[in-house]
Amino acid sequence: MPLSDRASGRTNRAESIERDRLAAWRIETTVSSVKLFREKSCVSGAGLPLSRPADYDYNPWLSDQRFQKPEGPILHQRIGLFSMSDSHRGSEPLPDPSRPAEQSSKNDGGCRPKADNGPADAAQAAGTPATPDLADVTGAADASDVPQPAGGSSTAGPGATHSEPETETPIVAGVGESPGRPVGDDSPSLIDQVKQVVIGKPRDLADRTLFSHVTLIAFLAWVGLGADGLSSSCYGPEEAFHHLEGHHHLAVFLAAAIIGTVLIISSCYSHLIEEFPSGGGGYLVASKLLGPRFGLVSGCALLIDYVLTIATSIAAAGNALFGLLGPQWTAAKLPTEFFLIVLLIVLNLRGVRESVQVLMPIFLVFLISHALLIFGVLGMHLPEAGGVVTGVADEIRTSLADPAIGFLGMLALLMKAYSLGAGTYTGIEAVSNSMQVMREPRVATAKRTMLYMAISLATMAGGLILAYLLLRLETRPDKTLNQVLTETFLSEIGLGGSWLGSTLLWITLLSEGALLIVAAQAGFIGGPRGLANMAHDSWVPRWFASLSERLAAHYGILLLGGAAIVALLLTRGNISLLLV
Repeated sequence: MPLSDRASGRTNRAESIERDRLAAWRIETTVSSVKLFREKSCVSGAGLPLSRPADYDYNPWLSDQRFQKPEGPILHQRIGLFSMSDSHRGSEPLPDPSRPAEQSSKNDGGCRPKADNGPADAAQAAGTPATPDLADVTGAADASDVPQPAGGSSTAGPGATHSEPETETPIVAGVGESPGRPVGDDSPSLIDQVKQVVIGKPRDLADRTLFSHVTLIAFLAWVGLGADGLSSSCYGPEEAFHHLEGHHHLAVFLAAAIIGTVLIISSCYSHLIEEFPSGGGGYLVASKLLGPRFGLVSGCALLIDYVLTIATSIAAAGNALFGLLGPQWTAAKLPTEFFLIVLLIVLNLRGVRESVQVLMPIFLVFLISHALLIFGVLGMHLPEAGGVVTGVADEIRTSLADPAIGFLGMLALLMKAYSLGAGTYTGIEAVSNSMQVMREPRVATAKRTMLYMAISLATMAGGLILAYLLLRLETRPDKTLNQVLTETFLSEIGLGGSWLGSTLLWITLLSEGALLIVAAQAGFIGGPRGLANMAHDSWVPRWFASLSERLAAHYGILLLGGAAIVALLLTRGNISLLLV
C-alpha cells in the first residue's frame, strides 16, 4: 500500500476518534444549559421570550456553530449540537456550553443564564439602562407594544417574571406559549397530551444511556436497513425469471450474475464506509469527488429512490397479503396501504430504535421460513443436479443452433432479464447513507452490517432463482411466483392441502408481506438522513436537519411518507408502474 494511502487512512481514523470524543463531550457539557431553557420565565439576552425546549432541537448531524474544546482549538464539525427553529434561527445565540451558567439579576426572576450582550452589558455596568431594539429582533415596528415590567426597570422582555413586586405580571405569549396561559401553569395542553400519547414523551438529554436508545448495533441495523435489500428478493428474482420468456436454462447464468453483482456492490460500499466514516453515501461521495452539482443529482436520485422504496414495498406487501384473501377484498387494498404508511410514520416519529424492535420478529420469521423453503427445495433436488446440468447444456446447444436466437439472441435475452430484475439490488446503499445510527465503533458496525446484507441477499435471490429452475415453475397472473414455489414444495413433502401445510403457507407469505413493510421502514431511516446532508449544503431548507423532542428527523419523515402516499395514489398501487 502506498505511504500516502496509509497516511490518509490514519488521518481518517484519527478524525473519526476525535469527532466521537467531541460529540460525547458536547452532550455532557450542555445538560445544565438545556435545563435552564425549561424554566417558564426565562428570556433571551435580546429581550425576546425563549420558546419551549422543543424549538432547540438536538441535532447529531448538522450545525453552523463552532465549538470550543476545553483543551484544544476551535473545530468546525459536521455533527452539531443544536439546530434552532425558524422563529429563532439567526436571531438568538445558542448557549455556550463551556461557560458555567450564571444567575441573572433579581428582576429576571433568577432563571436564565447571564447573556453576553456586548455594548448593552457595558452600559449596564456603567449604570446606564440599555433597552434592546425589539424592532430589530422581532420585526415589530414599535417596542412600546411590549408590556414593561411593573415595579422596577429591567432589560427582560415579555415572558419574564419579577420578584418586585410580589405579584405575577401578565405577559405576552412567546413562541411555543399559549396566549393567555399563565407562566406558572405547567399542565400540558390537549395537543401536547395527544402528541405524547401518539409519539411519546421528549427524550431526556441528561440520560447517560441516550445513545443506546437511538443508535443500532449491527444486528438491529441489519434488520432496519438490510430488510430493504432482502425484501427485494420477494419481487426482483421473480421479475427477472419471468422475462427469460421460457428459456429457463439461462436461469443458472442469471443467478450467478445476480449473486456476483450483490457481492461487488456490497464490497464497494464497504470500502466507501472506510473512506467516508461520517456517512452521506452516494451524495457525499459525488459532492466530494465530482463536485456539488453532481452531488445534488445523486442526492435527488437517492431521495426519489427512498420514496419509491416505501411506495413499492407497501404496494408489494398489499399484493402479497390480499392475494391470500381473495379478489373480494381488492377494494380495501389501497386504503390499507395508506394506513400502513401512516403507521410507519408514527413509529419513526417515536424514534429509530422502537420501530426496529417492533419489526424485528417479522424479519426473523421471514428469514427462517424462506431459508427452509430454499434449502429444502435445493436439498430435495440435489440428486437431480446432474440431470439439470445436462438439460441446461442441451437447451443451450439447441438455442445456439436456432438461427432465430443464436448467441446474440440468448445474450440479449439474458441481459434483458438481468436489467429488469435490477430491483434486487435496491437498499444496499442504505448502510452508507445512515452511518449516524450505527453504534460505536461506527465503521466496524457498518461493515459488519454490510456483510450480513450481502450474504443474506445473495443467498436469498440466487437461491430463489435456482429453486424456480429446479421445479420448472411458470408464472401465474393470480399468484406470485413465491406463492407457487411454496405450494409446490409443500405438495412434494406431503403437506399440500393439510392444515399444517396451509398454516406454513400463510406463515411464509404473511412474513413476506410483512418484510416488505420492514423494507419501507428502511426508507424512513435512510431518507431523512440523506435529506439532512443536503440541508447542510443548503440544497433544501435547513430545518430538514433539525430533530424533534424524540430526536427524530420529523420533517424528513413526514415529507417521505407524504410523497409515498402520493405515489401510491397516482399509480393506484400498480407495481409495474412503480418499478419502471
